[in-house]
Amino acid sequence: MNFLSFTMKTVFRIYKGEIKFLDNKIIITDGIFKWHKVLRIAYAVFFILTGIYLSSRYLVNQQFLMMTLGIVIFAIGLLAVMTGLKISTDTLFEVRQIERAVISKDMNSSLNLTLHLKNSQKRKVTLDYKEEDQFNSLHINELIGTLNYYKIITEVH
Repeated sequence: MNFLSFTMKTVFRIYKGEIKFLDNKIIITDGIFKWHKVLRIAYAVFFILTGIYLSSRYLVNQQFLMMTLGIVIFAIGLLAVMTGLKISTDTLFEVRQIERAVISKDMNSSLNLTLHLKNSQKRKVTLDYKEEDQFNSLHINELIGTLNYYKIITEVH
């Protein structure tokens, strides 16, 4: 009898960490912590408050430049809060939470895996930085196979 055996790779060494597939869970350890998101949102709130302060200075001194600068800084802070809420920093995901996965290179020649979650958030993971670990040539097909095994739609760009 000839049995076809399939051994799936469940642990992938990535740039600054690893991705583990255990049962129906994905565990990402890449040095991104929840406090990063909190810190980003805190900076954005600081921008919003600074924009409000500068705009209120227009009411006191009638300086048009202060109002314009305040509105611009306020808009940047508001945009940063909205984009910050769309980014996930979680390290543990259920497979059913993931809508699709996109593997792509960015402008820095980093190979990234972006997990698009069903709650419209994204989790970006750097797989390889400037082809230092040759993840693209050595492990990309195994990663795509593992994602397909868990029925996660995978796009490669």
